[in-house]
Amino acid sequence: MHHRQFKRDLGSLLEVFRFIDDFITSHDIAPSVTQHVRLAVDELFTNLVRFQPGSSEEMSISMDAEGDRVIVRMTTQGVEPFDITQVPGPDFDAPLERRDERGLGVYLCRKVMDDVRYEYENQGRTSTVTLVKKFER
Repeated sequence: MHHRQFKRDLGSLLEVFRFIDDFITSHDIAPSVTQHVRLAVDELFTNLVRFQPGSSEEMSISMDAEGDRVIVRMTTQGVEPFDITQVPGPDFDAPLERRDERGLGVYLCRKVMDDVRYEYENQGRTSTVTLVKKFER
């Protein structure tokens, strides 16, 4: 398992992407997986920075390869609950001028990953998002 802490700042995204790329490369996983994992992590990292600004705690990201799956866990402490699995998808049937763009990134995240799970622990106010992506070697 690879594990690292990142400052909760949008400027950390470059380091996060390097972390993802290094993991994918070191595990001989198809490069196409990198794009999906990057998209999902980018969206969630950005949301946690923008919409959970009260915490100064670093974000913990761990990655593991189990069989034919990449598992990414993003954990943040000192935050309020925000269950991304419950965010409604965008209304694609609404006229463009009335569409709300909120939720589009989370929708895309759920579409490109094979499984997205959320857990919240009241003690420590700890939020964990688990992303799973299947791959072929």
